[in-house]
Amino acid sequence: MRVAVTGAAGVVGRFVLDRLLAEGAEARGLSRRSGAPVAGVEWVCGDLADRAARRRLVRGVDAFVHCAYDHAPGRYRGGEGNDRKRFWRVNLLAGVEFLEEARGAGVSRGVVLSSRAVFGRGSPAQGAVDDDDRPVPDTYYGALKLALEAHVSAFSAVDGACYASLRPTGVYGLVDPPRRSKWWDLCEALLEGRPPPPRRLATEVHGRDVAAAVWLL
Repeated sequence: MRVAVTGAAGVVGRFVLDRLLAEGAEARGLSRRSGAPVAGVEWVCGDLADRAARRRLVRGVDAFVHCAYDHAPGRYRGGEGNDRKRFWRVNLLAGVEFLEEARGAGVSRGVVLSSRAVFGRGSPAQGAVDDDDRPVPDTYYGALKLALEAHVSAFSAVDGACYASLRPTGVYGLVDPPRRSKWWDLCEALLEGRPPPPRRLATEVHGRDVAAAVWLL
């Protein structure tokens, strides 16, 4: 089995690659920077807006996992930064074009990484979010993910593709290099005796659990 992964050098993408390789699958990863040589991984250099790179990525694969997200450094919510038009062009338009190209290449299975942000900030603060709860995004990040989910659903309903969306949030876990790991700065501050930031409500999931869910799908 060969699987294409966008955002393969990112935090979530690396957990997904690790699980695919552990299951004996071959992987083809799309990354803006050249990935380190890894047995079983073929790298395609380019970003999601690069049509030629996208087409190379999906050629001859059995499934895809769409992890790529172009955003202002260090920001997911608020990732549009000061260039909202580019944010939508690269993430939504290129994302939908990627789905179209995958379908055109005969890739009938795929998983798109969405986010709990599709529900906005209100619902989680009042209790658990159920799969039947109505998404009402209150950020451009949440709106982007919900729009991608709608297209995933349409490709499945109209074209018969077996595409699915996952809504993880707060993905953590040790990555390489370790400084890219979530909460690295927090751990460093605590070790140096500096006070932690104010506590806030959050939902967190380990990258290995996200990758396990991707593999099941």
